[in-house]
Amino acid sequence: MTARLLELCGYTPAEIDAALPDVNKVFDRLGLTQADVLRAQERIKRYYQPELEGMRKVMGVYMRELVDLVLARERGKKKIIYASIPTGCAGIISAASFSSPEVHAVFPDVLVDYVLGGFFNKLDPILEAAEKSFMRPGVAHCALIKLRLGLMMKGQIPKGDLLISMGNICDEVCKSDELISEYFDIPVHYINLTQDWSGPEDSERERQFFAREIARCAERVGEVVGFEISKDMATSTRHLKKTISSVVEKINRLILESDPMPIKAAAIDLVRFMKSMPFARSNLDAATDAVEILLVELQRKVAQGEGVVPKGAPRVLLGLVSPIPDPSLADLAEELGIALLITETQIYVPDGDLMPNMDEVADKDPWEKYANSLTARCLTSGPNRRVRAVAGACKKLNLDGVLWFYHYACRTLATDALMVKHFVEQETGLPVLVLEGDVYDPRYYTSGQLRTRVEAFAEMLKAGQVARATAG
Repeated sequence: MTARLLELCGYTPAEIDAALPDVNKVFDRLGLTQADVLRAQERIKRYYQPELEGMRKVMGVYMRELVDLVLARERGKKKIIYASIPTGCAGIISAASFSSPEVHAVFPDVLVDYVLGGFFNKLDPILEAAEKSFMRPGVAHCALIKLRLGLMMKGQIPKGDLLISMGNICDEVCKSDELISEYFDIPVHYINLTQDWSGPEDSERERQFFAREIARCAERVGEVVGFEISKDMATSTRHLKKTISSVVEKINRLILESDPMPIKAAAIDLVRFMKSMPFARSNLDAATDAVEILLVELQRKVAQGEGVVPKGAPRVLLGLVSPIPDPSLADLAEELGIALLITETQIYVPDGDLMPNMDEVADKDPWEKYANSLTARCLTSGPNRRVRAVAGACKKLNLDGVLWFYHYACRTLATDALMVKHFVEQETGLPVLVLEGDVYDPRYYTSGQLRTRVEAFAEMLKAGQVARATAG
């Protein structure tokens, strides 16, 4: 049964034979049973389109990363660096791991949320382990922090050698990482933040601040791993991952220009995150191969007019993202004929463009490039820039509405959800539906509970399309 799961994740027969002993060891350590494996097969078939070779290979990268994480010490990793989103350090820790076979760098919580959550629907034991510690249930603690803590409490991932903590949109990650640091005796490095969120006139000052913080983080990582993380090393790592980023952007553009949408929202979310996730150097070629194959397959689907929703379906922006461990919500929207065309993670300030303007930092050092990318993201901007970027994207992409996920376990992002709704509706005239839930923890809601509201939203979108067509 496990072999069949690996086949769905793009492993060849020879790779399955070689990987099974380690995969079984990891599954045992994570408490995954054969019933869980069967459930994962069913969820993958329903939500992640394994009929596409590219998607199978993408899922294979995630599966290999999970095995690499759990067995990092057994595989000779002497230094393990843990970070999470949001962060400005992904390039730095990737440079460290790409430069030494003894270094492993990972976002452990996000990786587990995608695999154990999205594939297996088996997060509860880990979350409950954290809730038995200092992260009490029912008080809206971030599930990503709970996952990081729970995995360590259960001994399911190795003790790290450095935690990197950045609170630029999260008000509790640094506090929680300090407690984790004290309890597990793991050093923690904090990337400080600026809250100069008054307007675009502060953006250059903000970029320079973050560039200095990122440089300081590179120095700390170098101290832990035992070699300097130089600017040349960071630039080389960026170039190694550039093919993946450029292909993913081509896929994003293809989706935006297609009717009908050729791929499920839950599936493309896995692909989009590969731009940001740090992964092992040994998985780089597999990741590159996966997205290149997927691009060709999607181009073929578009040419043949094949899609996951009907042609002419309402085009919607999804904010923040599709809930990672619960692909059923995106599946529900698609069942009701809504094309979740783009997420907030793809748009940038100030006007909702799809990529930041990197020309102005083309000749600058990599720390400034990382800082520019960080400050240009809609998601990591202040409310005043965020609402304008969302409204701008709606106008530029000729969207029909916004489906906004009210992420109530994040006090920062939950705070401005209704601000986004009010501003976008006022600025664009488009309907905005706000759904309450949790992007990282599926226990507090079900797509069935939300179905009636999504159905009404779908009818409103379709009526709006008819009205605009008639008026035109």
